[in-house]
Amino acid sequence: MKIWTPIVTNIYLRHFILACIIFACIVVGILWWLDIYTRHNEAITVPELNGLSIEEVAPLLSSRTLQYVVVDSVFNKNFAPGKIVSSVPSGGSKVKQGRTIYITLNSRGDRIISLPEVRDLSQRQALSMLTSLGLVNVQVEYVSGAYVDLVTGLIYNNEEVSLGDKVPSNALLYLRVSMGDVDPNETAPSEELDNDNNDILDENFF
Repeated sequence: MKIWTPIVTNIYLRHFILACIIFACIVVGILWWLDIYTRHNEAITVPELNGLSIEEVAPLLSSRTLQYVVVDSVFNKNFAPGKIVSSVPSGGSKVKQGRTIYITLNSRGDRIISLPEVRDLSQRQALSMLTSLGLVNVQVEYVSGAYVDLVTGLIYNNEEVSLGDKVPSNALLYLRVSMGDVDPNETAPSEELDNDNNDILDENFF
């Protein structure tokens, strides 16, 4: 008891000891916070996900404390249906713990495409427009017509299709193109016959 008496009675000594205790607590707290902060900002490498399925990716990302969200579905013939086509951030990127990876999957079916208007375009213009939309199975079918290299129609499943009609991306389309083998100024035989009949009727009438 006599040992603690000077400490208890000396106000300056008490304040000094209290300050040392507070300082020690602050130092320990700072070291603890720095340890947590350093670990929190530790960079994690995003694995390569392209070509994998969601079932394969889920545990792979979870083991790295990363999350994922499927944001889109596209059609890509270079990937199997249901496989990952792309991810953001991409494989090899450095991210923090808890980062969300945004995933795009390959569609399990053919992409459906809305057809543009190709009638009255040139063959080159129509083919360029169709292929830019992903329609690559297009065959040219030349038909009789008054103008050379003019598109007169688009055929799918033996039926004519037009602006706004929807077809799968692998659809086989036939682009009908006029050969210009008909003179637009030439009167059709049926029209000539009608004119002759009208002339005969007029003569009989009078």
